[in-house]
Amino acid sequence: MNGDLMSGKSFWNVDKEKKQISFLYHFLNLEKGELERQIEEQLNKNYSGPRKNQPKIDQRMTRRYPNFQRDLDVMQKRLDEATKVIGTRIDKQDLDYLIIPYCDSTYEVSFREYFKNRDNDVNEQAKKILIKIYESHQTPIESFSWINLKDDRLISYIWSRIRISFDDKNNQSHLCYSHELQSKDDQTSVLTRAITPIYEDMGLEKNASKNDIKLQNIIYFFDLWAAKSEKKQQALQQLGDSWEIVRRDQKMVHWLNENESYVIPIWDYITSYYSNGVAPKWSYISSVEKKEDIEQTKLALQTFYDLLPLATSKKTLLSAIKTNVRSRRHYEKHANTSKLLNTQVSIEAANALNELAKMKGKSKKAILENLIIEEFTRMKS
Repeated sequence: MNGDLMSGKSFWNVDKEKKQISFLYHFLNLEKGELERQIEEQLNKNYSGPRKNQPKIDQRMTRRYPNFQRDLDVMQKRLDEATKVIGTRIDKQDLDYLIIPYCDSTYEVSFREYFKNRDNDVNEQAKKILIKIYESHQTPIESFSWINLKDDRLISYIWSRIRISFDDKNNQSHLCYSHELQSKDDQTSVLTRAITPIYEDMGLEKNASKNDIKLQNIIYFFDLWAAKSEKKQQALQQLGDSWEIVRRDQKMVHWLNENESYVIPIWDYITSYYSNGVAPKWSYISSVEKKEDIEQTKLALQTFYDLLPLATSKKTLLSAIKTNVRSRRHYEKHANTSKLLNTQVSIEAANALNELAKMKGKSKKAILENLIIEEFTRMKS
């Protein structure tokens, strides 16, 4: 049995069993230890000072969380090792809890029923068991029939939400996601480590543009997600219920249709003010053709709005957008009648002006003009 791996022979075929390998890699928790190794490797590489003089927790808090890259060759190797271990247990007739060393204690399944007609090759038997586990966790294709391939808004909402979802271990029927109006830096911490999106680890398309590609990856996600079939069905039901609520809100739809000429600068404003200057990982805007560029940006704006879980956040976003557009229109209207003032101000006043502009979602020029006009009007009265 050891000779198989020593000789380089694999029990799994990367080309033909990609989905099975990826699913079982995550289902069996074969990535344990790999994450810590990559963090340590990055710290060793990036930290130039004497490491012993800096507490370990401080080192980790000062580094961005590394992108945990898994490739199929690594997955295949780890799954080969697991298959060999399970084969060893079969050889010893320890058949009740073959996969318990890998899975949580709730997965207590007896595999004795699979050995009525025992094969000679224990590794092949181990693989058959793992294939049965894979098949028992698959989602019927009919479960996705409600996702209309022609509905851009729906496809973008579902795919983007899955793209940033994480598994809530405390709620057995929930697939959570994190999307706030004001995003925070992704610092290395226990919190961000707990909410690493599941999608990141699956080797799926990360920059999907076309609806058919997005839908295909939505289905692949549920194929590869290491959760029981019941949980997957419940998560799909919750996604459908959420979409029904989102679909009825047409406020952003109307605004986009009436303000098409402003969608690109508004998207730049949103990513700058609300996303720390970084476009969300689910967004796809990559076109040199102006019309397509506008359509992609409109969809990104709509999805950013749709993903916000709170009605108050959506109201705040729309209000900020409208204020920003009013400021832009005022600037455009008075651009030819403006006069440049070459006036120096204190650092304190300049910082206060920057803060006012951020809070009100206006340009510094608009803030200054409003303050001057308001003070002049007050003095005259």
